[in-house]
Amino acid sequence: LTERNLQRAEIAAESFLDAVAPIYQLSQWDVAYGASGTVGAVAEILGYAGFDANKITREGLGWLRGQLIKAKTADRLDLIGLKEDRKSVIGGGLSILIGIFDLLKLDTLIVAKGALRHGVLYDLMDDESDAPEDLCDASISRLTTRFGVNKKHAHNVEKVALGFYDALSPSLQFSDIHPAELNRYELSKSRQILGWAALCHEVGASISHSELHKHGAYILDNTELMGFSQSELHSLSLLVLGHCGKLKKLEVDFDDDRFIIKLLALRLAVIFCHSRNMPVLKNIKLERADNIFMLSLPSAWQQSFPQTCYLLEEEILAWQKTNWSLVVSTPN
Repeated sequence: LTERNLQRAEIAAESFLDAVAPIYQLSQWDVAYGASGTVGAVAEILGYAGFDANKITREGLGWLRGQLIKAKTADRLDLIGLKEDRKSVIGGGLSILIGIFDLLKLDTLIVAKGALRHGVLYDLMDDESDAPEDLCDASISRLTTRFGVNKKHAHNVEKVALGFYDALSPSLQFSDIHPAELNRYELSKSRQILGWAALCHEVGASISHSELHKHGAYILDNTELMGFSQSELHSLSLLVLGHCGKLKKLEVDFDDDRFIIKLLALRLAVIFCHSRNMPVLKNIKLERADNIFMLSLPSAWQQSFPQTCYLLEEEILAWQKTNWSLVVSTPN
């Protein structure tokens, strides 16, 4: 990954694209969208670096190019958001993107997440403002409709899960070497993933209610949703798989507190909403001290909601088999 090699790759990309460049004259279009896997990968890296994750700019490409040159070899690349299977191809993909920017005289490329055909459909949508987020929400809505999810219940679980997440998120440890904008972006993205997982946690119920978590996870791992990358769908799949039942079935890093907090928030939300009604959460507190989560309930809670208390006792046992603990207390 040297300046000379990248420059040669950019020239090669431009020579290949020269033939089609005249078709895309500036006078014939207003907004440029990118929908390839490389576009999504580059946008994700730039988003973690503090750039706008919904678009790619010349400035962002220049920054990423500099990081590649600094690393010298693909195996030494250490960029948040860059997956192992992308390291060997990121140099070529970046060179092609730079070539496209130069040939088409682009300043900004809007990220249309998903496959190319999804990008075409996305381009036909009338409203361009906040489109990537709206597109994800619309995709989740269509998925839950298709599988007959009770949307009122799903939104109740979402609201409760996000409330628990907000109570715990201040305890997350972020690296001091990254800018505050990066930390805020990561926190916001993590919260979005949790919300979407809550909304579709019952998509597998239409196949089998007894193993809805397994079927739901399979659906998310094997579907294409407009607006979502495969890695984002897998994140949703893991949360849906883990929203109930034993925790040992999850092949995840249990030292990753950012995932664990999302998982706990979702599992608690499912427990508190088990009666299919919006629970009363007044005077309920959720806190964290290292690897211990502490849930405090009002004194009369056990008498008023014995079923919820039973489910919480089962949840305590589930977490005892991990390196995390859940403690539930009721003031005398």
